[in-house]
Amino acid sequence: MAINPVIDDDTFTGADKGLAVPLRRTSAASFALRITNLDHADPPAPYHAGGVPRTAGFNANVLAISAAPAMPKIVVDCDAVGFDPATTKIVWRLQTLYVVGRYKKISGGSTPHYRARVLPLGDIWTGESSAAHFTLFGNDPNVSFDNLSDRTSGGHAILTVACKPAGSDVFLQDYVHLRITGTNPTETIVRQYVHNALAQRNKNIEFMADAVVTHENNFEQFDPAVRTHTSYKGVRFDWPTDPAKFTSVAFDYGIGLGQFTHPGQETVGICWDWRDNLDAGINELLDDLRATFSANKTFKTWARDAWSMYNTGSAGSSPYATKLAALPDGLKVEAATPPAGFDRNAQTAHVPVRPAAGAPRPWPVTGTVSLQAAISPHLEAAAQAIVDGVGGKVTDPQMLAWMWPKVEHEIVNHSGHDQALGFPGLHESGVTERISHLDRAARKRATDTAFAHLWEQSQTALASKAKRGAKKPVKKAAKKKKAAKKKKTMRTVMAAPSLVLRSLQSATGLSGEFNSLIPIVRQNVDGGIGGWTNMRVRMFALFGAAGNPGAAIPRINAYYGQLVGAGFPPSPSTTKGRDTPVHPVVKAKLDRAAALLQGGGAADALKFGGIGGFTIRNNANNAALLSNHSFGWAVDLDPELNPNVSKARLPLDVIAGLTGLDLYGPVSQALRTPRPFATCLPDVAQFTAASIGLVDAFRTMVSLKAAAGFAIKRDTTVALTAAQIDAAFAAAAQGQAAIRQVLANAGVPAAKAGVASKWLLAAVQLFPKKQQVTKPEIIGNDATVARFGFFNLPPALAAALIASDGGKLSWLGAANSTKDFMHFDLFDADKPRLVG
Repeated sequence: MAINPVIDDDTFTGADKGLAVPLRRTSAASFALRITNLDHADPPAPYHAGGVPRTAGFNANVLAISAAPAMPKIVVDCDAVGFDPATTKIVWRLQTLYVVGRYKKISGGSTPHYRARVLPLGDIWTGESSAAHFTLFGNDPNVSFDNLSDRTSGGHAILTVACKPAGSDVFLQDYVHLRITGTNPTETIVRQYVHNALAQRNKNIEFMADAVVTHENNFEQFDPAVRTHTSYKGVRFDWPTDPAKFTSVAFDYGIGLGQFTHPGQETVGICWDWRDNLDAGINELLDDLRATFSANKTFKTWARDAWSMYNTGSAGSSPYATKLAALPDGLKVEAATPPAGFDRNAQTAHVPVRPAAGAPRPWPVTGTVSLQAAISPHLEAAAQAIVDGVGGKVTDPQMLAWMWPKVEHEIVNHSGHDQALGFPGLHESGVTERISHLDRAARKRATDTAFAHLWEQSQTALASKAKRGAKKPVKKAAKKKKAAKKKKTMRTVMAAPSLVLRSLQSATGLSGEFNSLIPIVRQNVDGGIGGWTNMRVRMFALFGAAGNPGAAIPRINAYYGQLVGAGFPPSPSTTKGRDTPVHPVVKAKLDRAAALLQGGGAADALKFGGIGGFTIRNNANNAALLSNHSFGWAVDLDPELNPNVSKARLPLDVIAGLTGLDLYGPVSQALRTPRPFATCLPDVAQFTAASIGLVDAFRTMVSLKAAAGFAIKRDTTVALTAAQIDAAFAAAAQGQAAIRQVLANAGVPAAKAGVASKWLLAAVQLFPKKQQVTKPEIIGNDATVARFGFFNLPPALAAALIASDGGKLSWLGAANSTKDFMHFDLFDADKPRLVG
């Protein structure tokens, strides 16, 4: 079959969003701290602060991960003036970020379609040094690590040192840019690693794995050359430049030694640690071996089927399997069948992977590189144009905050001159031309600045309006004249670029306040800076400093700095969002739930689609409160298939009638209290069975009639004939009384006929609504529930999260009000203090 690739999108949005550059303050009063032995030069142009350096040249700080692999030793010499590091320790931080751009395949066939995709992956190490001269990753006794582990990460890096000597009012801080590249292992090292990983397995499995590794990428984890493009089937795929000795990534995101090709499942380790890359590839092959095993197959046939599934997703013959079978490693695979007692599950169990690293310490120094140096005329002009375009249309602060996320989304994600901006006034103000000169990060900064300026302007207007309202009314002509004068003045104010420039440079006001929040807070406020205005007052109060942002924000930053990646399910896992930030208390509970499942032989229950958690926002069911998600106290699992549904929108009578489960009855009540896993599981399984039964019943009208007949027999012992069931469904057109009469005529007792007629009528009326539903919804209703169910998580997973010997979390699927089947959070007694 001839392949003709099609590129739908080649704009790599976000490809220049790099590490934020720290504030440099090397002296204060009589104290000083400066790195003396490393090159302080910025990466060469076109790099800019906050961007991604991609040129072949760099500064002198280029280091390489060893073939072992291990992080490079980094020797740091500091001038420490006015303090002794032995008593006032130097804190250090190494940040890495790799921003790669390639293409994601979005459809197959003879004309596969591809879209540009940007993947940022980074890591952070932190610690302390009790000496001015120290070595990172070198077993230096003067150095401590907060989160040292057996892992590697490369790309652009920033090394920062800081301290606050006794008697100093501020932190001293210095930083340098580094480039960390990779070193390929030898074939011997790789083969030995595969051998050690599979040493306890049948030798044929090692041969099969060796064939895959040999074929995929010529034993290269890192590309020795600069890469800017490749051609596939006559089509050129261009991408943002990768320097030499960075991760080897194919045009379609095949990564490293094993050409791991699962967009959305990539990790730092898969890109920068060849062991993680091999582990992921080996475990994927083991999964395929488990799925294709048959005791009657020869090892050769088994290998062919597993290799084909590894490459194509289907067992059987394939060109890929034929190539592997002809390799020296493939020829070693035996033609014999597995021996007696061959344990498929043990032989294909995943190889263990390295544990996740701990969390870095919250960095004590706030602020980034001087804004004055980073402001460009285009950025200033864009912010001014946004102010001009919106300020003339919206002056009410509540309206401004409500509509801002849409304005921000339009501007930040603008695709070019050919796309008109939808908000009235924006296009006329020249925003389109201004933002065409800015990358995505700069557009975000321009919108944040514009909002802060407009917000302060709206507050001033509101206060002025209130003041005027308290005065004696003026004559109409005088009032008109005054309004015209004010309008003219307002235009003059908005047209003054210096005011916007001051907003860009300001460390005070709303913009300064928002930017003083640490990144994990800013990036997770629902609605960005506009959303912050709607919750800042409540946040300050919750953190014990009502009306005092200067006191509240350090507390907010300290609290959110301790959030960690959930790491749930544990590695290896393909679950989307598994490292969503949570409070350490929640992580510990998730870890206990995972350990319970793994130790009990139920690890398959940890396979689900996605997990989300941390968002600072209002409670979806009570806007007067902040959601538990706001504090890292909750997680949502597969939200669309386990929806949030209010009691009024659930088809409770239909569910109870067809499945026999009262969603608010004794089973639900029991699940509100943590009990042992073995006790919880049967109750959770009833929710699972009811959800599946409901979906099965509503697949077709024929299945609905069959399910209704079964349910009526279950509840009344009366077995209706097909004709009687048809008559009952036909009677629904005349209402409940007509259905009740049909059931009574069929021998159903009167009281039970009344109950059955009620839910049967509701089911008949629900069926056409269900037919109109095409996709599940996070906020569900009766039709989405009938089409997709209400609870689609593995029952053992939910039971482990609820159980007293597992996570001991509250599940809102068992709530007495709105059912939130996706949501697991802390009981009130387990919620940590926000302050102190």
